[in-house]
Amino acid sequence: MMTRKTTLVHLGRASETLLQPDESFLTGCAVWMADRRPGVPLVFTGRAIYLLAITSERLLVFDTPRRGRPLLEADLLLQRRHEALDLLRVRAASPMLQLQIAPAPGRVVVLEFRPRDRAVARRLVKVLRAEHGNVAMAAEPVAATG
Repeated sequence: MMTRKTTLVHLGRASETLLQPDESFLTGCAVWMADRRPGVPLVFTGRAIYLLAITSERLLVFDTPRRGRPLLEADLLLQRRHEALDLLRVRAASPMLQLQIAPAPGRVVVLEFRPRDRAVARRLVKVLRAEHGNVAMAAEPVAATG
């Protein structure tokens, strides 16, 4: 697994080619991600580690490259503008900080941030709240306005 510093460098380089002229790379990290399926406990879903980049306009999720290969634009799995994402739930369970977002109607994605990457999670929450108004931290899903 890459170190945090190496991950940021790779994310910055990979996202450079994807950035719009007025867009900038803010931060990123490695996250555990899974699609939420109704009636299936999260522990039984196929979670995996992906690389998440937050830009001033979008959220980018890349597949983790195999050892020794740089992160490429072809590794991009998900890209959504901040206003297209709904923040459904923020759960600060120990040790992971968990965010549930809806990148598309009928789809819920769970992102889990390690303790060392909680600042990145807080940055993403701040960006999404700025787009949709103040979504409170809650134990139950909260509908976002916007």
